[in-house]
Amino acid sequence: MMAPLLCGAGAVLAVLASFAFYLGGRNQRLLRRPLPGRIAIAAGLAGTALAIAALACVVSLAVSIYCVVLTLMMTLSALPFLKLVLPLQERSR
Repeated sequence: MMAPLLCGAGAVLAVLASFAFYLGGRNQRLLRRPLPGRIAIAAGLAGTALAIAALACVVSLAVSIYCVVLTLMMTLSALPFLKLVLPLQERSR
């Protein structure tokens, strides 16, 4: 009964961790200035650790690490393209 909730929480935490990692980078284009490096890295690592812990309650540790790293890779690959979509929504208003 708690398994879907923990899986969802792990996925959301992994996505939020990748947002923190991305927004701390110099080349991010979503904010005017990047987040301070130490804060972004700490938030990203905390989110990653919590996502692994949440998923490890449902599946094995190796599978949870694999799922979180895969989610981080997919999200970090897609985040730069988010800037391409946002101006279209702003123009349509």
